[in-house]
Amino acid sequence: MAGILDSKTRIMDFILTDEGRRQIRDGDLRISFASFSDLGTFYSEDSGGVALDAGGRIYFEASSRHQDRIVVESQMGVITNFATSGDTGSYELGGEQISTIVDSTNINNAEPMISGSGYIEVPTTTYTGVSTYKKILTGSQVVEQSDDILTSITQNFTDNQLISKEDVFTYKQGFTLSDENIVFRPTSSRPIDMTSYVGTDGSYRPPTAASLDAIEFDQKFSHFPNFKFLPPINSKSSGKLAGKPTGVYANLNQPEILTYESLEETLKGLEKHEIRFDPTSRDNNIMIQPFEFNSDTGTVRKLTIVDFGIFPNKRGTSSGVHVFFIGKMLRSKDGSLKFANLFTLELDV
Repeated sequence: MAGILDSKTRIMDFILTDEGRRQIRDGDLRISFASFSDLGTFYSEDSGGVALDAGGRIYFEASSRHQDRIVVESQMGVITNFATSGDTGSYELGGEQISTIVDSTNINNAEPMISGSGYIEVPTTTYTGVSTYKKILTGSQVVEQSDDILTSITQNFTDNQLISKEDVFTYKQGFTLSDENIVFRPTSSRPIDMTSYVGTDGSYRPPTAASLDAIEFDQKFSHFPNFKFLPPINSKSSGKLAGKPTGVYANLNQPEILTYESLEETLKGLEKHEIRFDPTSRDNNIMIQPFEFNSDTGTVRKLTIVDFGIFPNKRGTSSGVHVFFIGKMLRSKDGSLKFANLFTLELDV
């Protein structure tokens, strides 16, 4: 027998979701934000329209649902298990495959029979229920249903029914995009000049993952402390500001990008497009999850985002330009990790 010993004590029950347990197992759990939901709350009012006291109600303990996952986690682009549901369909993402949940009605048709009197009995149709099965999307089906898949992923966030409030100090709520779709069409010269990979004998030798710099030397990672050039030095002695280098070591790192002008120089000549958020909220809180849908292989991968930091805005109209590199993590034959940058995203914050 169990009960509430002190009905005046407020209890907040929380559990780790399946994704939280997975991150604890891998040592990746980092609690950064907390959200509150009234999904399991029961509201009632009396005849006068006044909310009834909820102190005497007993609620069931918190439970884990697939909607608790709002961020699609991946390792090297390979997606861990992620389930969705909604008006656009129910999907399961796992590895590089996507499966959809299909409902099937079980129908039994009775066979016609001849009775002893010579009359033929009319066959009857019996519905024995609805069953579901998983259908793996293949080929172009992945791209054809990509919009529904992305909408279904976003629905997980909405289904949490997070408690929020409108900003009373501005009339702008939410945001609207100036463009819903953007198409980049690569050519033989942009963004990569393919003619530079044609040998003197006329044969075409495209670049491979081995031709990319390892992330330890890539300037896109040079701002992280773990990727700084740190040659060994002796301990500093009294009266010395720093220790003495133990030898001469070559710095193989690409030069670090320290200014926005230097970044613009690396992006010169590349195709670009500007999207405006108008209207938008004052905080500009957005969440971006980039995916790659491949119609040839019928697979989906989540792209990697590298946070490159905030650079001062040249026009002085905002707090700065937040730069992100979006691409793929690759492992070459020698085992080194490489990053292939596909897009450079700038958010004028």
